[in-house]
Amino acid sequence: MGANEAKYRAAEDRYWAFEGVRPAEQWLSLPRVGSRVRVLTVGDGPPVVFVHGVNTGATSWAPLAARLAGFRCILLDRPGCGLSEPIPRRVDTPERFATYAETLIVDVLDALELPSAHVLGTSLGGYHTLRTAAAHPERLVRIVVMGWSVGAPSRDMPFVMRLGGVRPIAWAMAAIPVNDRATRALLARIGLKQALAAGRVPPEGVAWFKAMVNDTATMRNDIDTVPPIMHPRHGLSDAILFTDDVLQRIDVPVRFIWGADDIFGGAEVAKAFVSRVPGAELEIVPGGHAVWMDDPDAIAATTAQFLDGARRE
Repeated sequence: MGANEAKYRAAEDRYWAFEGVRPAEQWLSLPRVGSRVRVLTVGDGPPVVFVHGVNTGATSWAPLAARLAGFRCILLDRPGCGLSEPIPRRVDTPERFATYAETLIVDVLDALELPSAHVLGTSLGGYHTLRTAAAHPERLVRIVVMGWSVGAPSRDMPFVMRLGGVRPIAWAMAAIPVNDRATRALLARIGLKQALAAGRVPPEGVAWFKAMVNDTATMRNDIDTVPPIMHPRHGLSDAILFTDDVLQRIDVPVRFIWGADDIFGGAEVAKAFVSRVPGAELEIVPGGHAVWMDDPDAIAATTAQFLDGARRE
């Protein structure tokens, strides 16, 4: 284990200790994706695969997984993120990225020898989740999408993310180490402003995110994995947006839990998008983009209530 990995693991362990949980670690070989990935597992019960957003890792879910009693929470470090290996090739087009998104979760389920599972995704993880639900509904039991998902229309994109759509600039930004102040500013710009202001992100959480930026290749790998879908002036490209044809193929019970003040689009964006998904439920909650950070107890309760519906059926 290299020095950087040791520093990252130490910061990660402190965050999990703060949440009162010690996850089990497992490594999976994904033959279709071509990567070896790490998953962290918390709890026992029906399996729930968690798929995180861009420029972060499995431990971003720590406050929610620590509270979601009665479920086996399987937290994925997406390929190239956290400690997972990157995929062996760059994804250069939205079409290829859509195929990759439809493959990743299925590859994880096969490696875990699970015929099906619940899936919980957010942001870029929401894109993976919804793409999989449309292409392989038989592999998913119920899905929860937290906050705005890549593929949904956006009210606006933070300037730092639009600027990051230019690969040379993004690579340069990813190479700059961050301190505590810069880490908090970065978290605020990507949607955790409310959670930070309310003291919901503990020092251990900030330190973990700082270690992820400084001591792993997560940011650089995500730049190479995601195709150029962001324009510095115009924001998100229409090429990545979900078509009605894709959304109409989702034949899985789905609940969207969406922050009223999501930086990428609040209640108005949420209602317009969710209305296009057959039978989908929408719950608007106080908070920003990462709603489980704003109120982890309430989000754990509403998530468990929805997932428990599968057992009642």
